[in-house]
Amino acid sequence: MVQTLLGSARLEFSQPGNTLGTTEEDELLVLECERQLPDDPPFFVLRTTGWSIDSIEELQVIIDMCERIMQDVKWSPEQE
Repeated sequence: MVQTLLGSARLEFSQPGNTLGTTEEDELLVLECERQLPDDPPFFVLRTTGWSIDSIEELQVIIDMCERIMQDVKWSPEQE
């Protein structure tokens, strides 16, 4: 029997552009969680059209949120 595995998950965040006008009107941050091999833990890929933060802690909050979400993801049927 062929086993179905989840290979990636994508979380998108958006916010208004910064007040300097150096980014788009709306900023987009995408965090993708991917696995290279079935038994490997997922890794994160960050993509952005320009994401403004006032402190590194703001980015850490988003990453922590994604980690909590991804902990609940069933990457394979055996995890049920």
